[in-house]
Amino acid sequence: IYTLSLHDALPILAYYIAIHIPYLKGAFLDKKPADPTPPFVAGDYYYTITNARRGTAISTQDQSGEAGDLVCGWSVAEDQFSQQWQIVPSGDYFILLNRQSGMALNDPTEGYSTATTNVGTQLNTAVPQPMADRQLWSIKPQGTSGYYNLINKYTRHTANLNGGSSSDGTMI
Repeated sequence: IYTLSLHDALPILAYYIAIHIPYLKGAFLDKKPADPTPPFVAGDYYYTITNARRGTAISTQDQSGEAGDLVCGWSVAEDQFSQQWQIVPSGDYFILLNRQSGMALNDPTEGYSTATTNVGTQLNTAVPQPMADRQLWSIKPQGTSGYYNLINKYTRHTANLNGGSSSDGTMI
């Protein structure tokens, strides 16, 4: 049996600790949970708003540039102004203005609406009215991957693709 004196063991122990510190730092970092998505802050530019799962953009469908244009999911095209939205703060909410038409994203749901009733109404555009609840949207962080939900103030519904379809023209 070979016995090390404390004097002989210290350099070996110091070497062992020195090579394991970088490993331990990495191992503990891997255990840290992902940071939550930060609150949304609107910048002074146009956004292409896409569905996280399907990658389709929110776009005006008929592109007439008039109030009442239907809003749908469409394949992303960077030069398509109908897919670009200016996000403007309005109190605690945002109004989303379409670059092509200047119209606001609108939830035209009829009747009394709750978070779980009257779903399935296709979004459209309307003449911007910064105090109109149907045109006001919360942009809420979702999870840890940088995604956000668009939630209408009036209906409390989240904008999404009908049935999760990725086909061009799918109603939102």
